Amino acid sequence: MTSSPCDEYTGFPTSNDDIVINIVTSGTLPSLSTKLRLYRVFILPVILYGAETWSPTRQLARNLDAFYQWCLRRILGISWRNRISNEEVRRRTDQPPLTDIIRTTHLKYFGHIARADPSMDHSRALRASVAPLPRDWKRRAGRPRHTWLRTVESLTLHLSTLV
Repeated sequence: MTSSPCDEYTGFPTSNDDIVINIVTSGTLPSLSTKLRLYRVFILPVILYGAETWSPTRQLARNLDAFYQWCLRRILGISWRNRISNEEVRRRTDQPPLTDIIRTTHLKYFGHIARADPSMDHSRALRASVAPLPRDWKRRAGRPRHTWLRTVESLTLHLSTLV
């Protein structure tokens, strides 16, 4: 962890974020459930802020999962040298992968937009993006961009194959 400015008299970190991270990752809390609760309340919302509108690439998803695993390992006090698998860490903490949480937020947000009154702006924007394109329209050369709607479409296609 990076060094942060501390109060010269008490030695405590001056940032509230540093205080929460130090409390969650230190060994002073009485139980794992308390640490995980603090993690879910203070740290996870910061990581997931605005996640319902992201269109994450594979590399971004890997980076987010790596950070998430790093946090869980710090909470459990597991070093990377201990050779404990990510699945075992998630089993011990009873936490799903971060990409699964992001997928869930995408689908919840899509459901919110799809159920909205058709006169609302976000509902009209969704319907306009799904509507057929004009005949004289040509797309740009190269690979199409990875948009939020394509992300949701791939998630719903994946779910339909599971059913």
